[in-house]
Amino acid sequence: MKKIMYYFSIASICLGFLVGCNDSNSSKFKVSEKVKIALDSLKGKSHEVFVSQSVSILRPYREEDGEFQALDIKNSYEFEYGYYYNGEEKSYSEKTSAVFADLDKETGEPIQNSIRTYSTDKNTYFKAEDGTVYSEHISLQNEIYTMTQSYYDEDSQTYKPLIFDSEFKNPFDYITYRDIKVRKDGSLTLINRKADFLGECYKTVGMNFITDNTIELDDEGRIIGLTFVINDLVEENYTRKNEFEVVITGHDSAKLAHLNKFNNDNSKLQSALEVIKDKNNFTYNKEIVNKTTDSNGNVVESRDYIEGYFTEDVVYFHHRVTDNDNHPYQGGDNYDYKAVKQKDGEYEGKYLAYEYTLGHQGYEWGVVMLSASSPYVLDSFEETAPAFMNIDASIFRKIDEYTYEIEPYFLSTIGQYFDYGMYGVDSQILETKTTKLVVNLDENFQIESIESGFLFSGIASSINYYLSDIDTTVIPSWAA
Repeated sequence: MKKIMYYFSIASICLGFLVGCNDSNSSKFKVSEKVKIALDSLKGKSHEVFVSQSVSILRPYREEDGEFQALDIKNSYEFEYGYYYNGEEKSYSEKTSAVFADLDKETGEPIQNSIRTYSTDKNTYFKAEDGTVYSEHISLQNEIYTMTQSYYDEDSQTYKPLIFDSEFKNPFDYITYRDIKVRKDGSLTLINRKADFLGECYKTVGMNFITDNTIELDDEGRIIGLTFVINDLVEENYTRKNEFEVVITGHDSAKLAHLNKFNNDNSKLQSALEVIKDKNNFTYNKEIVNKTTDSNGNVVESRDYIEGYFTEDVVYFHHRVTDNDNHPYQGGDNYDYKAVKQKDGEYEGKYLAYEYTLGHQGYEWGVVMLSASSPYVLDSFEETAPAFMNIDASIFRKIDEYTYEIEPYFLSTIGQYFDYGMYGVDSQILETKTTKLVVNLDENFQIESIESGFLFSGIASSINYYLSDIDTTVIPSWAA
């Protein structure tokens, strides 16, 4: 199984500003009631934060060359943070998404085929009784488990547990009454130093210095957002522009629930998923529908087909060109692959990977080498195949009698378990960026098709799978 976990921290940024944060309830300092109500609405109180930020880099026209120095770019970010207090229990959440694009010099609009996206799942963390940090997870078998979060200490060269109160700081716990000023018109503003501090704790990227800000209040005087004035940074070779806004909700009512198992009763889907469990003979085909844009912004669609023939002795992956192919794929950047079970020798019982490539004598099968001395060896048949037969069907939503959709909790990584397991024919984007996973059953409640999806340059593309010929699959004679 191919899983990667990502962990993000704001502690290193925030802690640098904590020294010298004093309690402002001094007898020499009179606190405005308006300021007190505003800050007290967030200090030590549950709330959720939505941050919208962008960075634009504009390149000037160079007169001596008669051309622009480079493309303009705009990077847009959205950050979501949750700070939760429930008696002695504390918890925290965060989620990030971003869009990166080149800009048209004339219109200033994003160039469609330049758009790239990035996002993370919502990460949630809880404070354990001993003060450390743990996260909760649900397995593909619909079981709850926890993981203690740790960091690598370079001095001791060991992993140590994170401490919740040191790692996850509510920035407003370190803003004092003195840091908020009342303007002549009655509006509130943070002093510039703390406005910059807030921006850094919310992990803003490529920010110029904040020159002014306004604290937005609701009818009860609680802070519901901040708007910022940020001057452009003008250099000889570029101008950097920023936009930055903060919206705050869920005052003292936001909660982060503990995870629960799913209770979907999908017995027919369960039987369908297990149909190739303990099987080593079936056909599993893959249809890749790629969508891109041309120079005019029109969506262009292309399709690639891979036929997967699974038998105990040989697993063969063929890039199909026509319905009447009679030889392995030749041409382009793709290759046909096969995994051959070894009957004896160093790799007896394991599978040696081969690819069909152009050699000195024309196209021929050759062992896939990971290095000069290391061939690509798969330990078992299961490493070549999809792994959906081990998934509990209760983690799917039933759309209708024949259609089931994965629960959103699992969406971003679920696609890999329905994909081929062998490198070279797997679609690695499904490991972290699956956007759709639907299982369709036929009238006999067997798998008819599996639909998965992903985003490429902001455009939805798809990968579909088709299961057939269980116990009757034969490797094409021309694949030898």
